[in-house]
Amino acid sequence: AGVKIEYAEESIPEGPEGIILESVLEGLAEYYSADLSQKIKRGQRESVAKGRMISGYKYVGYDKNDDLSIRINKDEANVVRKIFNDYADGKDQNEIIAWLNRIGSEYNGHKWSHNNIRRVLTCDAYIGKYRFGEHENDDIFPPIIEKELWDIVQERINETSQPKVKCKHAGRSYSSANFYLSGKVSCGI
Repeated sequence: AGVKIEYAEESIPEGPEGIILESVLEGLAEYYSADLSQKIKRGQRESVAKGRMISGYKYVGYDKNDDLSIRINKDEANVVRKIFNDYADGKDQNEIIAWLNRIGSEYNGHKWSHNNIRRVLTCDAYIGKYRFGEHENDDIFPPIIEKELWDIVQERINETSQPKVKCKHAGRSYSSANFYLSGKVSCGI
């Protein structure tokens, strides 16, 4: 397109030798980027294998030690257990959120919301799993809840997140059937 590229760091001469120098510099930059990416991934994999939490995310119910290992925060862990038990017992998220905000509990410095509750209820760190990217370690987080309670909550989440079909002629106002186009099309009758 007739655009000339100027380099601030390098003085690339005009002519054939400039073409070779530019190609070498671009190749070195690409190599540096790929090598750095590989080293970062290796470091992350080794950190997870050693039982260190490497994300900056704060999980409710846990505190991070200076060596990046995890310990249970007893007060917050009791709140997490109550959230899971209440949801498994049939309370809806609005009731749980209202209770949490009423007692002054906070989610990382903020009032509780539907997103926060959903994040807690679907976070498998509470049964002792830790994932960072493709790396996983089951020894980083001490479990706060039992696997059986986790399974009950996940089943309820799956049931309640299925879209309902609204049709006046179906005999009920909502159908619990999971149709392929549920929530995408409406009844024309």
